Amino acid sequence: MISGIFNKVAKFFTEFATRFPLLFAKNSQKIFWAGMVLVLLAGGLIFYSKTYLPMNTEYEVFVTVRRVNQGLLDKIFQYVMDRRDVNGPFPTENPFEP
Repeated sequence: MISGIFNKVAKFFTEFATRFPLLFAKNSQKIFWAGMVLVLLAGGLIFYSKTYLPMNTEYEVFVTVRRVNQGLLDKIFQYVMDRRDVNGPFPTENPFEP
């Protein structure tokens, strides 16, 4: 029984393999455009799965809030303004380093 099924499957594939070039020669334009549509659909699905789906997944995001050290900015601004007022050279050293 299994050998009969195997023979039928083998016969189907051998007939298909012998008829395929004729089918392709007869319907080449239809096969080409069907393949183009399938490739376009596959590309769209890959694009959707790689780009759009990860954006809609929920995950934890750790955000740190950065605040300006206003005191340090005031010191820097005052230092630059003092140097400008006395027409001294432009500051090259960092006076705020410990």
